[in-house]
Amino acid sequence: QTALDVLLLPDADTRGVVTVAPGTYAHRNAVSTIQVTRKILLKSDSGPVQTILDGALRGLVLNVNHPDALVAGFGITRGITTEIGGFSLYAGTLTNCVVFNNGNAYYAGGVLNNGTITHCAFTQNKTADGGHGGGGRGGLLMINGTLQHSWITNNTDVTCVGGLEVRGGSVRDCLIANNIQTRNGNN
Repeated sequence: QTALDVLLLPDADTRGVVTVAPGTYAHRNAVSTIQVTRKILLKSDSGPVQTILDGALRGLVLNVNHPDALVAGFGITRGITTEIGGFSLYAGTLTNCVVFNNGNAYYAGGVLNNGTITHCAFTQNKTADGGHGGGGRGGLLMINGTLQHSWITNNTDVTCVGGLEVRGGSVRDCLIANNIQTRNGNN
């Protein structure tokens, strides 16, 4: 089995730790989103350059929704749905990840609903016009939670926010630069 297969099983590891070996783990279909919904440490063995979670343009790559969940050290790429591309974080922590080359109509890189994102990079995520005049967010939509020590650079959106939209929560010690909203310029 691949590491992705193991992660999709409800009892991935009774110790609460899943270590993923280097490699690219691609979705096989639109329902193979990695769901982290319990107390678990999901970590790569070799970091985000060598351990890639690949949505294969078939759906959301990662959904984290547990306050004690920790996801560390992955590249998150090629996620695409009609709403969210790379990941959604409802509770828990995402750390030392690179979220890149995700795309969709609304929120390409990801959505932080609550929880913490720390020491991550968001780059080269791109949204298209959602068709409703509302556009999207190229890098990250932050509804609540904490974003710290992270980079949001070189993301693109057609109509709304290229880099980061903050609706609530706190942002500390982050670099936000060179993001583009193509209809009206940089933001």
